[in-house]
Amino acid sequence: MTKKRAGLPPQWEEVFAGRSMRQIAAAAGIYADRVSRFVKGEGVEEGTAELIADALGIPVKKAWELRGEPINEPFTLPRKAQRLTRSQRDAILRVIDGMLEGRDDKPAGPPAGTGLFLVNAADTLAAHKGRTQADIEDEAADRWDGIDPPGPDEGV
Repeated sequence: MTKKRAGLPPQWEEVFAGRSMRQIAAAAGIYADRVSRFVKGEGVEEGTAELIADALGIPVKKAWELRGEPINEPFTLPRKAQRLTRSQRDAILRVIDGMLEGRDDKPAGPPAGTGLFLVNAADTLAAHKGRTQADIEDEAADRWDGIDPPGPDEGV
């Protein structure tokens, strides 16, 4: 029987096998708060899952499943995407990075009525290069101050 650890979600008890988050963090070579954030389903840095899984002696896929985020099959673009230019491909990758950045720390989607639209992805991404998602959202909110977005029955 394993000892129950305070703050450890129940699905992790068996794989922790009585070890503390600090012990797992030390074995992984990371800070304990990164282990805590990962097992609680909060935002983490890329590569954290692999380090924690190795320290626990489990496959990384199992770590994601315990976290509540099973790994899906690799995402592949349709065949016609091969016709995209290098800059168009880079723009798509930046959109994906922006969507994934801090996704666990934010609500599931933008607040209703924000009216944020992506008209020209390549130009928009180039204009915002090096800025955080929070900076971009703050700027967009400032632009919308005083403008009434369409209601739910009015369409977009």
